[in-house]
Amino acid sequence: MDRFTRAGELLGASEPIRRLRGEIQKFGASTLNVLIQGESGTGKELVAHSLHGASPRAAGKFVALNCAAIPESMVESELFGHEKGAFTGAVAKKLGRFALAHGGTLFLDEIGDLSLATQARLLRALEQGEILPLGAEEAVRVSVRVVSATHKDLAGEGAHRWFRRDLYYRLTGVELAVPPLRERGDDIELLARALLRAAASSAGKRDMELTPAAIAALKAHDWPGNVRELRNEMERAAVHTELPIVDLHNLSSRIRRDPRKGPGSREGPSLAERFAALKSTERGLIEEAIEAARGNLSAAARLLGITRVMIMRRIVRFGLALRDG
Repeated sequence: MDRFTRAGELLGASEPIRRLRGEIQKFGASTLNVLIQGESGTGKELVAHSLHGASPRAAGKFVALNCAAIPESMVESELFGHEKGAFTGAVAKKLGRFALAHGGTLFLDEIGDLSLATQARLLRALEQGEILPLGAEEAVRVSVRVVSATHKDLAGEGAHRWFRRDLYYRLTGVELAVPPLRERGDDIELLARALLRAAASSAGKRDMELTPAAIAALKAHDWPGNVRELRNEMERAAVHTELPIVDLHNLSSRIRRDPRKGPGSREGPSLAERFAALKSTERGLIEEAIEAARGNLSAAARLLGITRVMIMRRIVRFGLALRDG
């Protein structure tokens, strides 16, 4: 699987991400269950996909379940399946995620949200290698590698009896930590550029670029939502920015003024300096597009991803002596 096409979480050259990629290759080939730990939005499911792709089970299915998104009354049915008539509303037999993942990998996201009762049933399935669907009389053998993920401290929760210690040990043949975006240094710029290009393409626009001021602001932000937050920011910028240049003022307010800075603090050039630089860049792009379109303003506007009316306004603003070809 291409690690960029799944939103770029593993794209990067920082030491934490290079170390993580090495661990994925090392432990992916094993049969051990894996617990992935990391903050929300860091790309834990992508790591699980990568582990599956590096394993002998790669030809099998990758089946995922978000334990936090399933009502407690439905979790057992989702995991183990049920027979027709097992409960009110069970109008047909249903295979659970364990059965669907037979021969492959089962990814249990937010596993720390499972109730103690469900944890006990999950532990039994892992220890015995078989499941008992609701309403069934005979157990079904399954061969599944379990990769789980959480943003919680399961060891600490086990000490408080909120998470079973025996299940924790069963899940953690290997523990992998996904680094938060704020610890990935220059990966922020690399990811931002890649995500912006992808967002521009999805929006039907030409490739877009970030100005130095925008990059400085992105690097200064703390990214509590990690790569998911960065992706959303780049998608927003791609939609709202008219020209293929994303400058500081095109970013959302929380990025423009990082909470770690004081009211009067700033990084990089002044507003006037950034505005002057943007004007020069914009004029150059207008001239380049018109030249590429051989003077045809409608074609030049399409190259820039704007309307003909918008390019005409800029021609007048910059005093360009041009005519429609």
